Amino acid sequence: MFKKFLIICIKALALIFAILLLAFLFRTCRTFGYKVFSDRAKDVEGTPMVVHAYIHVDEGESLLEIGKDLEEKSIIKDKWVFAASLRFMDDYDKIGAGDYELSSAMKPSEILQVMIRKEEVAQ
Repeated sequence: MFKKFLIICIKALALIFAILLLAFLFRTCRTFGYKVFSDRAKDVEGTPMVVHAYIHVDEGESLLEIGKDLEEKSIIKDKWVFAASLRFMDDYDKIGAGDYELSSAMKPSEILQVMIRKEEVAQ
């Protein structure tokens, strides 16, 4: 009798664990998806927290490498969200090599437009 009770308890705990794991994964994926598609800037223009920085993009550099550079310079919060955001936008593959001046008050879509139009800055 005790053995049967123990088996039932273990199955119930395994089911509860599976449900909690699914809930955690759902919440994590929902949050990531919201960040990817919200197209929000890291900072608000006009606040003292806004960071301006120059970034150099090499020919053939991946979105994740560009995101890593932007994250290191505090232009964006998360390189993974940035790369995924640009991946879902048109013309992300037309980013040109060069030097760009970017701001933490720019949305990912605005950063992409700057890099597509080749609004390079002279240093």
